Amino acid sequence: MSRKRWRSFAVAWTVASLMFCAVAAAADGDADTSFGEGGLALVASADDTVAIIPADAMTLPDGKLLFSGARHRLLPENPPFEPEIRAMLVRMNADGSADASFGDSSIPGLVVLPDLVPGTRIQTLESMTRLDDGTIVAVGAGVADSPSQGFVVKLDAEGALDTSFGNQGVVLLPDYSLHAVAIDSQGRIVACGEHLLDFHNTSALLRFDAGGTPDASFGDNGVVSIPWSDAEQAAYLSDVVLTADDGIVAGGRFAAYGPGVDSDFAIVRLAADGSFDASFGGGTGWRVFHDDADTSTANGIDRLALLADGGIVFAGYHGVGDGFRGFALGRRVSSMSTRCRARARSTPARWRSSRTANRSSR
Repeated sequence: MSRKRWRSFAVAWTVASLMFCAVAAAADGDADTSFGEGGLALVASADDTVAIIPADAMTLPDGKLLFSGARHRLLPENPPFEPEIRAMLVRMNADGSADASFGDSSIPGLVVLPDLVPGTRIQTLESMTRLDDGTIVAVGAGVADSPSQGFVVKLDAEGALDTSFGNQGVVLLPDYSLHAVAIDSQGRIVACGEHLLDFHNTSALLRFDAGGTPDASFGDNGVVSIPWSDAEQAAYLSDVVLTADDGIVAGGRFAAYGPGVDSDFAIVRLAADGSFDASFGGGTGWRVFHDDADTSTANGIDRLALLADGGIVFAGYHGVGDGFRGFALGRRVSSMSTRCRARARSTPARWRSSRTANRSSR
């Protein structure tokens, strides 16, 4: 594979994945040759761009494809293997060609956002959602070479910062890192991630009004910290989904075994006012759990989805030994009891609350 094609590979793979559902409907499973070249679309690199890495994707109402993530660019003054990484959007036509009307860079279809967190070398749009008027709300973080800061941005349909939002289009959150975002029925912005404390990270849910101001009616000036079974242990939230009544469900991982990299699956459910949903987790509003038949102590949730009956589906990982991770998929039943159906490594598993969570609920 040539260097140019390798630079383009990350976006191409995501494009192909997004189109897979349509292609898979064909009886013979052949590539959709009307998309890109033989079913594969590549975003061409140029100049000093060494990588375009997508983190989130969506299909727009007109059929175009939008990706958020980061653009990696080599700078002469930076040490080797330390590129400047900036938040970006890529827009492609429904046929897989680059949307040349989007952006004004040397790479058709690419918009690189300005320096959102001055002083940080790495900035990524980790998650985005689209409003009915076509504007985009996205979250991420700036890290490396300067104290970390989370951010929420609002962009117009062409990728430009909406200066009426926050401070010239950006809300900065010192010592936070944000990974997922959603918009509730009242237009409020709900984000999840972690608060970076002196000795550990605590998982947090944040809510803002449509203009980017923290929602003072939600938690502590717009922030709800999740204590799990021990507020002094590290925890992370990777994804957030909203219920029909603006309730909030978020998932990630919690250091159930004490300091270190080991963790268990963790899900929290809040009511619309930010209080813990007492109908979930045996009254706590949260649940930390793992499969007792599995010896893994490196478990975590990456993505969530809600079922029509209120059940929660989660996808993530679990340790399979020697530093490797396997895929884990589970489902919490709609009754919110401790029962759950799950499958990890294609093996049926019995999911129960972790010993740490059980101790906290006694």
